[in-house]
Amino acid sequence: MEFGWPIGMPVCRPLGDGIYEVRTSLGQNRIARVLFYIDRRGRMVLLHGFIKKTQKTPREDLDLAKKQQGQASERIAMNGKKTRKKVDHSGSTFDSFLEQEGIREEVEAVAIKRVLAWQLEQAMKNQQKTKQAMAKQLHTSRSQLDRLLDPRNVSVTLDTITRAARALGKRVIIRVADVKAAKRA
Repeated sequence: MEFGWPIGMPVCRPLGDGIYEVRTSLGQNRIARVLFYIDRRGRMVLLHGFIKKTQKTPREDLDLAKKQQGQASERIAMNGKKTRKKVDHSGSTFDSFLEQEGIREEVEAVAIKRVLAWQLEQAMKNQQKTKQAMAKQLHTSRSQLDRLLDPRNVSVTLDTITRAARALGKRVIIRVADVKAAKRA
């Protein structure tokens, strides 16, 4: 994981029986959750993902995650006993879950914006630059800067992000990459 384990609220919380929940907000007041556990080797094993529609984590989703956890633990134990080449036959990918829900592009946009906002805030912190000083340097309002630094606001223009990076002595690098081809069974 990018920021190290354990990550606490509001990003992640324990649900009991070694199962944790990663939380993220999507547009249109939707909330996505991914349930996971940490195996004996310290790897994060994704068990189940869903769009949350109620305040409490639905029992069916938690039960499914527990079932998946048992199956994953059995597979890991069986793989450890075999002497031939180990193959991890984990379930579907997180990307395929996002695609099935029709939200992959939206989630990627939010993730990119979160990283950019975090990087800009870290640069400001390292340079001991206040929001007020940064807004003044960019010839903008403090509320406009708050929108730039809001990890959920994906409507900020590339020009604004580039100007902010430049004001911090940084530059924005963007590249377009090929989509990985799906693995064939």
